Amino acid sequence: MTSLAGRRRLLLGILPLSTGAALVTLIVARISMPLAALVVAGIGISARRFALRDLDDAARTRRTRLTKRAVVAGVAATLAYDATRFGIVAVAQWDIQPFYAVPRFGQQFVGTGAAGLVQWLVGLTYHVLNGIGFAVAYALVVRARVGGQPSVGRSPSRRRYQPTSGGIPALVG
Repeated sequence: MTSLAGRRRLLLGILPLSTGAALVTLIVARISMPLAALVVAGIGISARRFALRDLDDAARTRRTRLTKRAVVAGVAATLAYDATRFGIVAVAQWDIQPFYAVPRFGQQFVGTGAAGLVQWLVGLTYHVLNGIGFAVAYALVVRARVGGQPSVGRSPSRRRYQPTSGGIPALVG
């Protein structure tokens, strides 16, 4: 049986994963992405309210701080992902378009009749929000526990860095 804290973490992951769920719903069930995103986001907002309803102000502040850091990490990770994808295609000289899907995402929201630039901008917005959503979900659901101990709210003074076998410091607490 999952603990209350575990259930709370799972509920907090619904909203940030709504963009990914919308894409899966489109592929699997042929249901429109905007509709699926709206439905899952609505469920996620309700689940978030339920999950946070009995947290004290300090715990809410820690979750907010963690979410803000995850948003920044999500933008950075999406940029790194795109740069890597573009770099691999360029170096390998593959005959594929690494960003082919971006305007297709936009078409799902604004239709095929919209201007190409609008399709690109809406698709890019969806793509970046999806990357941010994965980072936030990871932070709130997976990363919220490290080594069996809650990482949210651990003071930096109680954290220490320890070298790993590869010489890369690991955060241990």
